[in-house]
Amino acid sequence: MDPRSPLILLALLLAGCVLSVYPVYRDEDVVADSAVLGTWEDSASNMTAVVSQDGLTGYSVSITDDERKAASFTGRLARFGGKLVLDLAPQELPNDLSATYRGHFLPVHSFYFAHLQGARLVLVTFHPDSLSALLRRRPTAVAHVQVEDGVILTAPTLQLQAFIRRYWDEPSLLMRPTVWTRYAAAP
Repeated sequence: MDPRSPLILLALLLAGCVLSVYPVYRDEDVVADSAVLGTWEDSASNMTAVVSQDGLTGYSVSITDDERKAASFTGRLARFGGKLVLDLAPQELPNDLSATYRGHFLPVHSFYFAHLQGARLVLVTFHPDSLSALLRRRPTAVAHVQVEDGVILTAPTLQLQAFIRRYWDEPSLLMRPTVWTRYAAAP
């Protein structure tokens, strides 16, 4: 099984994601996989994700939640340290909003560890509360800021990758996996 497969799209729907100011990938880490294209459904909810190609190595991910509200993201698959990671960031705000208003939004990234198991895509990320607790005990482990709902990682990409590699196999820091099922391939 190739774990790079359908992982991109569903990742962002995970509740309680950890945010980063910088992406988790460098250009040389980015990989492309057409197996992520199509329509996906979260097995635990009514959320769906439609993933389409955006350039040679990017993806456009449109997620519809349980309340039928949509959100649009750009996605990149990256491989570093032997693992496949999905990085999602919100798509740019519409131009019909004032530049002053748009300038107040920071396009942060979320990231997920991806595993393809047959026709299912399993996505896992750090648990925000567990990560916050770790960073309170080890405040110099990675540059970050504590916010009301958790933590925002502020380290540049290479430092972020080093931190992620150090802790991505620590079960006590991870959320329960989210499983997505592909129900329609890309046309």
